[in-house]
Amino acid sequence: MFESGHKGGDINGLGDAAFFTAVQLLSVSSSIKNPLTSAGKIVDVGLEMWAIFVVTAVAGSFASFFTSGG
Repeated sequence: MFESGHKGGDINGLGDAAFFTAVQLLSVSSSIKNPLTSAGKIVDVGLEMWAIFVVTAVAGSFASFFTSGG
């Protein structure tokens, strides 16, 4: 929504936005040169922080499970 229609942007529709979101949540990197707008940058940072939190929480859960003695 924030990036659609901006000159030089790679997100031009719902499919591009879904791809960008999935890539940010799964790998915290993208070849897409967005975000260009301030609002888009805030959303991007939020997605990256969420992804890092989820990855560390899952890793901690696995570590706790495999190291518990019971």
